[in-house]
Amino acid sequence: MRGYLSQALTDLENRPANFPSLRAATVYYHHTELLAHAFFQELNIRYPEGGAPTSDDLATYYT
Repeated sequence: MRGYLSQALTDLENRPANFPSLRAATVYYHHTELLAHAFFQELNIRYPEGGAPTSDDLATYYT
């Protein structure tokens, strides 16, 4: 489980200096955030605000 957060931090620390496109940068950072999201979800902590999730529905998870 800690691997998700560890990989997210590694990705942020070792991010490329430049991306070939805005899309590439968006995908890179979105993937990194998903790793953090998975880590906190396993701990049953609402991400990014904290507290317990009100729903397991991904469509409303960030609202």
